[in-house]
Amino acid sequence: MPASWTAARIASQLHKTVLAPSGFVRAGQRCERLDGGLRRTLSVHTQTTGSHPRIQLLVAVALTGLPDPVTAHRHDSLSGTAETTAGRDWYPLPAGDQPLPPDLLTDVSGPLSEFLLAAKDVDEFVLWAQDIRAGHEHPGWWGRFRPVLPQGTGPLEAAAFAAAAKRDTRLVEFLTARVENEQADEHRFDDFLAELRQLHPGVRPRYPIVRPAA
Repeated sequence: MPASWTAARIASQLHKTVLAPSGFVRAGQRCERLDGGLRRTLSVHTQTTGSHPRIQLLVAVALTGLPDPVTAHRHDSLSGTAETTAGRDWYPLPAGDQPLPPDLLTDVSGPLSEFLLAAKDVDEFVLWAQDIRAGHEHPGWWGRFRPVLPQGTGPLEAAAFAAAAKRDTRLVEFLTARVENEQADEHRFDDFLAELRQLHPGVRPRYPIVRPAA
């Protein structure tokens, strides 16, 4: 018996008791489901050093079938770690002969599964991402995910990629305009356009960006 639970063993337990009935498969410390143009992933991470050995669970919902990124940061997924009932983003890591924390199992079947299954397909992902941008109590919060990553216009950018993937030109233009209006960093907006044009070559900003002369 190991000194403490390993990430792979925790993932196996979560898969067997909670996620397998929802169609997830496990590989190592990850449980994943691929359908509806989305990849849904729960990753288990452990930290055995320090005064508080811990477990952290990261969930992500990502678009699939996109071309390779051409910039350093493309926001085509939504992810986060749920706040626990104790107000932390981690759970105590038990010794290998002890059970997992009850609230960990409860959270995987509750808020973490709700996040992973919030959108059944790309159409619903577009709506969900905009809901996250608006936020529950605070922009960028959703349920016990405080925050959802990426923050800022990231959810709108992800929604725009989803709209482009389903070839909805009017929706792409609407979401691009929202990003343009709400993203103050012109370089990040440029990167967003570069990525979006891989899927929707005709997209243009409403207001041409004029750069100062060098």
